[in-house]
Amino acid sequence: MNTKFLSCDWGTSNFRIRLVDLDNLAILKELKSEDGVKFLYQKYAVQDQKDRLSFYLSFLKDKLKLLRLENEKYNIVCSGMASSNLGLKELPYSSFPIDLSGSTLNTTKIKLAPHYNLYLVSGVKNDYGMMRGEEVQAIGLENYVKKFEKGVLILPGTHSKHIFFEDGFFTDLSNYMTGELFDVLSKQSILSNSIRHGQLDEAHYHPFQYGVSLGLAGKLTSSLFGIRARHILHNHDLEENGAMLSGLLIGDELSYLKHHTDQVILAAPESISKQYQMALTSVLDKIKLTVIDADQLDKALLEGQKKILNLHEKQY
Repeated sequence: MNTKFLSCDWGTSNFRIRLVDLDNLAILKELKSEDGVKFLYQKYAVQDQKDRLSFYLSFLKDKLKLLRLENEKYNIVCSGMASSNLGLKELPYSSFPIDLSGSTLNTTKIKLAPHYNLYLVSGVKNDYGMMRGEEVQAIGLENYVKKFEKGVLILPGTHSKHIFFEDGFFTDLSNYMTGELFDVLSKQSILSNSIRHGQLDEAHYHPFQYGVSLGLAGKLTSSLFGIRARHILHNHDLEENGAMLSGLLIGDELSYLKHHTDQVILAAPESISKQYQMALTSVLDKIKLTVIDADQLDKALLEGQKKILNLHEKQY
């Protein structure tokens, strides 16, 4: 068996493929582009020479040529939006509960070329939400999750995912459009002229925490127009207003945790980890919060894909 595998992370807007050492998960080669499934589906839709699967696989073969790999057999594990209705092949969602090993995730094997096997991983759903990609990160974080009997894993982003776990299983999911709401409100609403997005530094801690307190108190919609009033009537700094809006939205997202007594595991990109840590310590005892840094979060995807590969290589 090859001591390397190919990790493919295919999102709505971006494509990334990496050659990874199976033993230590070191990244040996990497290729990134803005060829997300949305863009590629548009290109597929205006041609009639290939079916969807063939069209996407041809694209993938072209990308693999750019990596200039040795002439060996490689397994590719692909997660994210590639299994969606815009991706190379739509797979049904798995349903909760899912175990930490990844054995209950819906995965299919596709022969890409004589030297390439592709393992395509689908997402997970419940009656009111779904995710594609984060489930692989979640099983990759098994070593953190299994330390606790019960809790919630929080994966912030454009659409934040709160994945609940208990006794070795992920049991449920809540989705929050926090990042997208910030983008829409700060760029397309009446608040757009009253807000500037900046780094959360010490000068902006107070307005951020003020926003968090309002969000935690369930005052999101009643506080939004107040941001414009801060600008027009009181001449508050635009970056302060941006910090307040961020706090308001994050506080609203986390407000249910006021009554939560189990462990919370935060795994956030570096750009928003500080904001979530500050907000969470406003509502939780520090002993109830575990923080996973951005490097470990990125490695979690590789760890999860490796687990899926090991499971399915045994079956085939």
